[in-house]
Amino acid sequence: MIKTLDEAIKHCEEKATELRERSDVLSETSTTPKGKEISDCLEYAEEHEQLAEWLTELKEYREGKRTCQNCKYDMNEATEYPCTVCRNNHPNMFEWKEGE
Repeated sequence: MIKTLDEAIKHCEEKATELRERSDVLSETSTTPKGKEISDCLEYAEEHEQLAEWLTELKEYREGKRTCQNCKYDMNEATEYPCTVCRNNHPNMFEWKEGE
């Protein structure tokens, strides 16, 4: 059972790798067309990679490592959106602080 964000991130990354490897094996060893199965593996791998990215972003946000992309304001002190400093509201408001 997954109990922490780190465990969830690790699970998603491992599952994505496993699915990509399965897709490679199917591509290399199959004597019959397995296009649907291969594309399903790749789709599920992408979904797990996206989940890992979102969970990592959540973890970084909780740890206080998020800033507004526009003005670099420390969003951990923000209580409202859009950004309370620059008033911008954009889809990817947060980015990783360099070196953390």
